[in-house]
Amino acid sequence: MARGPSSSSGWRWLGGWRARRSRDSRQSSGPPARDDPFPAARRTRGGSIKLTRRHERALSHEVVEDCGAFLLGRYAEELESRSLAVPVWAWTNVLAHGTPTDLRRTADDSRVGPGSTREWRAARAYVAAELLEATARDQSLAETQRQRLVPLELQLATRSDVERWTPQRWVAAVRSSIATREARDVGKNGNTRRG
Repeated sequence: MARGPSSSSGWRWLGGWRARRSRDSRQSSGPPARDDPFPAARRTRGGSIKLTRRHERALSHEVVEDCGAFLLGRYAEELESRSLAVPVWAWTNVLAHGTPTDLRRTADDSRVGPGSTREWRAARAYVAAELLEATARDQSLAETQRQRLVPLELQLATRSDVERWTPQRWVAAVRSSIATREARDVGKNGNTRRG
């Protein structure tokens, strides 16, 4: 079964957590590690986790919220609301799934976030404004999203090197994807095709 876009960084985090937990358990038999994602969960003799129904429901609710936020183009905001780091690919989410209203709101987004979040918000606002301008000429936002931005979002989510990208490099990748769409729409006689 293929992993979803949000699982790539999540699985890496869980793998790192397991490695730290294994290392910590060899060093001491004290309480669980501070970053234990399941602090109240019961552990079996081999160290695996046995979740209670309450924890299963809580995790299920979180997964449903994440899926809804992803499909509505609000995944970055969902992660920020839980004080989690936003992976680079998630800044593409509103561009790939947002409505024109969402994109206008994103283009006008001047909220000041902590540290590097401010740079990412500014980069996303810039690209959202460009996307609105590019698609206003031929009314093809949904087509551009489907053919260019959703594949780009998924491609970025599966590449590990993307997490080291700067906002400028991300902007260049998104602009290139949008420009490819525009170049394809220019007909042989130089007129932009509609539809």
